[in-house]
Amino acid sequence: MNTISLSGLRAPASISIDTWGLAHIRAQNTPDAFFVQGLNAARDRLWQIDLWRKRGLGLLAADFGPGYLMQDRAARLFLYRGEMAPEWAAYGDDAKEICTAFAAGINAGVDLTRTGVWPLPPNLHTSAQHLQNGPPRTSCAFAPIVSPVTPFPNTPARRSMPLPMLRSTCCANP
Repeated sequence: MNTISLSGLRAPASISIDTWGLAHIRAQNTPDAFFVQGLNAARDRLWQIDLWRKRGLGLLAADFGPGYLMQDRAARLFLYRGEMAPEWAAYGDDAKEICTAFAAGINAGVDLTRTGVWPLPPNLHTSAQHLQNGPPRTSCAFAPIVSPVTPFPNTPARRSMPLPMLRSTCCANP
């Protein structure tokens, strides 16, 4: 069993991996559960998270060459620049806290990789990408990119979704 001390957790939490490779997350409170879920997402899918973040922000050409300039330009044109307060309110009372904890968990995974505690995923070695931390805003802002069935921000369809659907949409492994 490996034990890692991380700032950002309010109480002890754990991830245990069973014989089939499934993660079982245990935490004493909701924010810690989403923090550990974000950490586990980074453990399993750091390369994919970094790629999707760059796709959403229009940063692919820096790593993959000028063939991605038009896609980057389009991504930047469609990037949400509105006020986040109404967005957080539309997702539900605890959405900001959940997404902030989830993003903090991903960022903790990035930091563990940067410091050498976790190995760098092989795909990041070959493409010479530089990992960056992301704000909780990207957890919700990229939800329409992550899931084609997710309504765009602040639509009546999204506001009428049941809370569990919002949690999985807003905080899906980006």
